[in-house]
Amino acid sequence: MTSIARKTRTAQVRDLIGAVITATSVGQGRFAAQIGDHILVEASRQPLLDAARVLLSQGADPRTVIALRHAGSTTDALRSTVGAAAKLTVEETSHGPAFRSFRTAPASAVDRPPIEQPGRAGHCAP
Repeated sequence: MTSIARKTRTAQVRDLIGAVITATSVGQGRFAAQIGDHILVEASRQPLLDAARVLLSQGADPRTVIALRHAGSTTDALRSTVGAAAKLTVEETSHGPAFRSFRTAPASAVDRPPIEQPGRAGHCAP
């Protein structure tokens, strides 16, 4: 691919991007994610993916192309559609980070109180 073709392709891809998400470090490997002045995520280890879930919940078209850039950079660090990014999470493996399918915990698992176990404080023996 010639440099002219490469520049043309890069320009075409930039034209497809519906939103640029800026990631700003908030420390300890976490990043805030925002579009302009609108903060989508205050602290995340996977700002593009978490921001995509927020955008989807706010009614964004899942086909919208989004790009993540670090604050002060003009280079896209990651690029996806809202729908594809919202379906992913990052899991640390023995071989380094890997994309995995995102799964929300069922409401019943979150809403139930913890199960008391014998021998622990708060357990009432018969």
